Amino acid sequence: MRVAIIDDEEDARYLLRTAIEKEFNEFVHFIVEVDGVESATQLLNREEIDVIFLDIKMNDGTGFDLLERFPNLKSKIVFVTAYNNFALRAFEFFAFAYIVKPFKKSMLTEVMYRIINSKRNAAHNEIVAMAESYQNGKLHKIVVPELEGFRIISLDDVLYLQSDNNYSEFHLLDASNLVSSKTLKDYERLLEPEGFYRVHKSFLINLSHVEAYIKVDGGRVIMKDKTEVPIGRRKLAEFRKRFLG
Repeated sequence: MRVAIIDDEEDARYLLRTAIEKEFNEFVHFIVEVDGVESATQLLNREEIDVIFLDIKMNDGTGFDLLERFPNLKSKIVFVTAYNNFALRAFEFFAFAYIVKPFKKSMLTEVMYRIINSKRNAAHNEIVAMAESYQNGKLHKIVVPELEGFRIISLDDVLYLQSDNNYSEFHLLDASNLVSSKTLKDYERLLEPEGFYRVHKSFLINLSHVEAYIKVDGGRVIMKDKTEVPIGRRKLAEFRKRFLG
């Protein structure tokens, strides 16, 4: 797991980090500390974090201020705070747990094992669902990881995927969007054999939903929802081969 501790008190960060590293070193392969809302914003913009231990009141804002900047955040949020009167607000942000300082070792242990078990269960369910989605050796559905589980969608319903930092956004035929915690590269490996093609570093398209190909401006495709998707220069020849035959 990749863990972040966000707290403006150095001693509090140290105590929490030491406890996690001592008891759960085999499960946590990355742990980082930051001391406020701004530094945490920079961290979350560049790193994918599985679990965030988050203080509420900090020198440059609150933990809630931070979460409002990341409405699609997939990390599990564990509030660790000296204040016990923010629990209701915390769970409005889908907090996984709420720990009051000074925390007891038993409370941290309970929360960590709940996180570990939830990840194991999600991984098992994803494997089962993926196995069931294959028919006659062909993938017909895909399992998309979400905040507290996964969603199964038909490949026929996917127009294209767009990269969003370390996430991927699915654009579907019904005009809805779905954000996954996996990267576009992960989906490229999985979906290219199923009629998808990565025409651009930021786009993976379903070739069956391409309505038109435009040669001008380096090349673009028009998807069924009228979205124009650029084609990378290095991808153009292969796209023509796949799309035009």
